[in-house]
Amino acid sequence: MRKYKLITPLLLIVLGSFIISSCEKEPNSIPKLSLNVKSGWQEGDTISVKRNRNYWLNIDVFDFDNNFRNLEVHLDNNLMISINDTTTPFKIDKVCSTEGLELGLHKIKADVWDKRNYHSSAEAYFFVYDMPPKAKFEIMYGNRLVGNTGLQTKFFDQSEGVIHWKRWEIGDDYINDYSPATLNQTFYNERNYDVSLTVGNELGQHTYEKEDYILAVPRGFIEHDFINVSGGSFMMGHDTSYLEADYTPAIEARVSNFKISAYETQNWQYATFLNAIGYDPYDRFHGIEFIALYNGSPLYYDGVNFNVLEGKENHPVVGVSWYGAQAYALYVGGRLPSESEWEFAARGGNLSEHYVYSGSNDKDEVGWFDLEEVQPVGMKMPNELGIYDMSGNAEEIVFDHFQLAYYKECKENDGYRPFGPKLSQGDGKVARGGSIRYESFKIFERGGIIALDDGYGSSIGFRIVKE
Repeated sequence: MRKYKLITPLLLIVLGSFIISSCEKEPNSIPKLSLNVKSGWQEGDTISVKRNRNYWLNIDVFDFDNNFRNLEVHLDNNLMISINDTTTPFKIDKVCSTEGLELGLHKIKADVWDKRNYHSSAEAYFFVYDMPPKAKFEIMYGNRLVGNTGLQTKFFDQSEGVIHWKRWEIGDDYINDYSPATLNQTFYNERNYDVSLTVGNELGQHTYEKEDYILAVPRGFIEHDFINVSGGSFMMGHDTSYLEADYTPAIEARVSNFKISAYETQNWQYATFLNAIGYDPYDRFHGIEFIALYNGSPLYYDGVNFNVLEGKENHPVVGVSWYGAQAYALYVGGRLPSESEWEFAARGGNLSEHYVYSGSNDKDEVGWFDLEEVQPVGMKMPNELGIYDMSGNAEEIVFDHFQLAYYKECKENDGYRPFGPKLSQGDGKVARGGSIRYESFKIFERGGIIALDDGYGSSIGFRIVKE
């Protein structure tokens, strides 16, 4: 009897241990995790990421027993994430940057442990690469003709990498430049200059861009009468229901102080310029045509010099290309007026009486229209500022590129830009004021499309401005 009493407790202890061990779960539910990296359209466990760009790190952790202890994420053996004592499941979505990382392959490893020290891991890789630096530049206002006072360029950073240095090559000169936007360069010799730009990064990668040549024009003196124009704002153009009009809707424009020639540039002045620079109508000026000597032109070339027919000296010069007009303006230390400057001056500036024509509501008081040839300058009434012939006689070339719907686009977007649309957006140049070829031409109307380097007919001239 005592024998059975001894066996029974032992049997119960063994049986209880068996029951407890049977109820305890096997270590087959270890913590689980997934690791994913993503950049742009790439996603998975191996991607490529550009230098100094972001990528996305996605981690999912799940522990069936909710026995989670901690998670560690390393980037190239450096701890980047550590999470302890939380519940599962949980998710990590983290934006990371490649800034400061070396180019090449990088490894991300995630490790998770539960409280029983069971462990899982996952790995992902990304490759950091660099694009060569990329940039472009344009000569200010799209003008490759410059005076000997300087060239201005505008720089655009298009780089996917990092631009660490810039080097300009202008003719034979090398200029290391660290300015962010523009370069100013002075010229003392009249000739063609090739302009190029090289940009580089810290890795020694570089790119090279060449611009079309520029042409430096010498400086001289030719007498002009200038009118001071105080700056201000005005409504440029005219509101009309005529949908095809290129001068509508009216837009607010602002101009700074400037000086404008009281008269259109005359034959004697332009002949003086051509002779001073040694212009040859056959070889032109380094290949650029400044003036077309059409039949009946008051300017003629005798094989050595340019001359003017007697009695035509004070007539406005016509047949000049846009380059020819701008070159003359640069020679005398000026430039062509912007379209907004021209219209502001034609309207009388801050003294405007709001006439339909420049200085009057009667076109015949201030302008020459519907004639066979241009007339001597200054024969009609001046406008409020004392400027002559801004309505009629010779139509006047201005600096701006022509774009048919430019005023409308300005109204809808960022307002009027002082020098008009870029060359890539425009169709040649603007002429203003009308001419003898028109029956009338109101002050806000715009003239035809003018090519840059062709000589024109017998009714298109120009005047100049100075700062």
